[in-house]
Amino acid sequence: MKSQWTQFGRDSDGAFRILIVIAACWFFAQGLRLSFPVLLPHISLEYGLDIATGGLLISLLFGAYAIGQFPGGVLGDWVGERNVLAASMTLVVFGTVLVFGFERLEAVVVGIGLLGFGCGMFAPARFTILSDVFEERDGVAHGVTMAVGDVGNTILPVLAGFLAVAIAWRYGVGYAVPILLLLVIALWVTIPERTSAPPESAVLSRTMLRDVGRSLSRPEVAAIFIVLLVQSFIFQGHTGLYPTYLVTEKGFSEEHASVLLGLFFGSAAVMNLIAGVAADRFGKVMVIGILSVVGTAAFGLLPVVTSLPTVIIVTVFTSAPIGVVTVALPYLIETLPENMRGTGFGILRTTYIALTAVSPFIIGSLGNIGHFDVGIWLFGAATALSFVVSRTLSSP
Repeated sequence: MKSQWTQFGRDSDGAFRILIVIAACWFFAQGLRLSFPVLLPHISLEYGLDIATGGLLISLLFGAYAIGQFPGGVLGDWVGERNVLAASMTLVVFGTVLVFGFERLEAVVVGIGLLGFGCGMFAPARFTILSDVFEERDGVAHGVTMAVGDVGNTILPVLAGFLAVAIAWRYGVGYAVPILLLLVIALWVTIPERTSAPPESAVLSRTMLRDVGRSLSRPEVAAIFIVLLVQSFIFQGHTGLYPTYLVTEKGFSEEHASVLLGLFFGSAAVMNLIAGVAADRFGKVMVIGILSVVGTAAFGLLPVVTSLPTVIIVTVFTSAPIGVVTVALPYLIETLPENMRGTGFGILRTTYIALTAVSPFIIGSLGNIGHFDVGIWLFGAATALSFVVSRTLSSP
């Protein structure tokens, strides 16, 4: 089905309202989800968790995020993107309330899982809506949304760290509940029920799964899937335990560690904007390759540098792989058949995020035995692999 929207939407005002609301939701969903690495030292102290167990808690957060991708994509095809976006943000509200309002560790664990699952459901429908509405300039639209999310990642973890010290760590997420409720309402009144073609069948059939598998057998889909797989391993492990790494290996304070994580995401916001614009102008493949090289160098240097100024500089460039994801995700969508983009994208995204959700636990386990730096060098090797694989891609 040809998109009903033109370059920036047949109804430009409506298109930009959609972009603003989706970006605002992503700002809070991502910012809250990635506040937990900053709050992890406080949670670990309260409940007596070691580094590996704390990493397992972050793996739960990212694993739930991965699992949410599949129903988010499938339901987006079946019942419309608006319903999925509203439901996903409602789950984020419930998860946040559990973490904020209940002291038992079991409630915190369930709340973290619900929050991660809700954020995961949001992602596939968000991508398909923006690809439909901003059909010819989707790189800019995705870049803006990802950048806004990274601004949330920059501001909200620092705010969470401040509230954790000033009041209590639960307030690092609890303040957002009324804002999230307003965003659920905004989604419902702003987003059209659907923007993409409905599937031919309302049942997840073996044929549909076989079609997704057949798509993955195509070289360009397989290659971009590998790129996203390794970038997901980097993102989940690095963001999940970077504050802990800075405290235990570099000797920085928790306040400095939270600010450096914020700097990482602030740099990622700029990287996303640059990547989105550059991809539209120079091509997605070239941008993926260049940013992979930058990421390889940055992660190779991070264990070596020791002073605060040099760590700040390297931290900025470790955000390069996030720009890779910004470009690679719309590339994946464009290579899938239109009538199964939501389902196919949801299945593939669930797969690569779920497979790499163990990254924080792996890196935390290395930290427990005194080899945190080895984990950082693993990220460098992964970005190098991303560069090699990207050389096999062609323009979609």
